[in-house]
Amino acid sequence: PRANLWSTAVDQIRDLVDSGHLAPGDRLPGERDLCLQLGISRVSLREAIRVLESAGYLAVKPGRGTFVLAPPAPTDADTLAAWLREHDG
Repeated sequence: PRANLWSTAVDQIRDLVDSGHLAPGDRLPGERDLCLQLGISRVSLREAIRVLESAGYLAVKPGRGTFVLAPPAPTDADTLAAWLREHDG
């Protein structure tokens, strides 16, 4: 269940970036506010941020906050995964 929570948070934050609600250069809200908004614990949020940082969506700057980066260019695997999600079944 914990993996599902951080995985869901990854999708929610990535959707905010992809939809333009969070633009490149924007600072993410504080942990407490983001946890309330997403309905997850701080541990799950931190894991989601680590995943998004390694995927190139976020940059964590100690003492300054977490910032949105320009979305990385989709890879062939991303394109295939998106197609499979849209054509489930």
